[in-house]
Amino acid sequence: MKIMTDRNIRMLIAEDEPHTRDVLTHYIPWDQIGICEIYEAADGRAALEMAQTLKPDIILSDIRMPKMSGIELAHQLRKENQDCRFIFLSAYTDQEYLKSAIQIRAVSYVEKPINSSELCRAAETAVAEVLSQREYRSQICFHLQNKLCLAYASGNIGTLETEAAAANVALLCGPFLSASVRLYPSEALPWPEYEEEILLNYLKKHMGERCLFALKDPAHLVIHQETNESAETAADNLSALLMQIQEEIPRIFPQIHHVLSGIGSPTPDTAHLYCSYSQAVQARQRSFISSRPEIYSRKGTGSYSFCDACAENAVSAIRQGTYSDIQNALFCLRHRIRQYSDTSCELVKQYYIKLLLFIMRRSEDRHGTAFSELSASFVEALGQACCLDDLTEILLEATDCFFRRYPSSENTRIVDKAIDYILRNYSDEKLNIPFLASQLYLSSGYLSLLFKKETSKTINQFITEVRISHARDYLKDHTLSLNRIALLTGYHDANYFSKVFKRETGCTPKSFREGL
Repeated sequence: MKIMTDRNIRMLIAEDEPHTRDVLTHYIPWDQIGICEIYEAADGRAALEMAQTLKPDIILSDIRMPKMSGIELAHQLRKENQDCRFIFLSAYTDQEYLKSAIQIRAVSYVEKPINSSELCRAAETAVAEVLSQREYRSQICFHLQNKLCLAYASGNIGTLETEAAAANVALLCGPFLSASVRLYPSEALPWPEYEEEILLNYLKKHMGERCLFALKDPAHLVIHQETNESAETAADNLSALLMQIQEEIPRIFPQIHHVLSGIGSPTPDTAHLYCSYSQAVQARQRSFISSRPEIYSRKGTGSYSFCDACAENAVSAIRQGTYSDIQNALFCLRHRIRQYSDTSCELVKQYYIKLLLFIMRRSEDRHGTAFSELSASFVEALGQACCLDDLTEILLEATDCFFRRYPSSENTRIVDKAIDYILRNYSDEKLNIPFLASQLYLSSGYLSLLFKKETSKTINQFITEVRISHARDYLKDHTLSLNRIALLTGYHDANYFSKVFKRETGCTPKSFREGL
């Protein structure tokens, strides 16, 4: 797993000769090499003081300077900063200096008069070493944070906090609260299939520094948030952030249809974070009803019995009402259920399947066959629904199907229309299951199930196959860049396009083009 690392490189130039220092500071293309911040010092002592404060990644130093030599400077800083890279400058080819430079692991030793190309090559080597070291440490920190986050959720912390502190991983210092997030797949799959690297980098950007998060598995995300606010304010702020995540993730990842989350109560220390996480899981289960982040509360609002006038009106409308009657009754029923946060999702699903059976009976009473052929797909879609909104949408789709009296070949016709739309719009990066379903006036879950049954492929799989097929043709045109081909085939990111192409064909786009 690759996690984004900071690529900002800081360099300190230590040179006592003003003209040389000015040239080094202003006339070498450091930004093209990747060095973004340049600082300068006129002698070794000043360089030491600045380095202790600035913590530069690279020091470009003359060897012979007043007050402190470059070698002495390096020896002093090595005690405090093992990762700093040194490049030495000298008009002397003294073997002792060369030996000292080797001993302190200098990246390079550039003789004066300075050759700018040689200096740039030395700087490029130093930058590469700095970034490689950052990447290595970032990976170690990421894996330790991941293990620590999951350990907090289970309560089995052991020596992980000590290991993390030794690796300079920033530890949470309380108070805390936890969140449980569930990711539901767009397709009829046990897990959503998405690029974990992109998801984790998205979370790293949005969750802030004082937060730990980890994927328990592809469908479950664990979050621990440090806070210094009141319990109510902290929960409200985390709820607002999770609501943003719930709305954005399905737009960014077409493989994820819906996101639900729950938040536990604050706890003063990490030893009891597992209690907050356990509460968050319970709260998340309640979010099936609301589709919003739920904050844990010992006092629920009870369980809906489905025995009042609202439930009876829904049955009556389905048995003999118009589409508008049924729509209004289902919206009323959804509103009623949301008043009872403790209602189990299985109980709600069972009732909605019962309502579907009433629609089937009404169809049979009219000697209808088209709806009966589709009913199994609707039952399966209701069973896999991730929230009350999904259940309502699927049942309304079933109702619409009944009133339109689909012919017996409707399954094939719907899938043919979906395939035709994909073939005509594969270059649209917005093309995903929810968007396609909206164009066909169907629910995402129902369209996914129907497509898989008719073609033995998922919609995302078919879209990818169409895009990669066209990419093969575009690669034959050597005037088209890979960035352009990525855009033409519906990928806004050329790196992601290359990953998908290699996964589907076994080779990179570049290798494929070279083999033509």
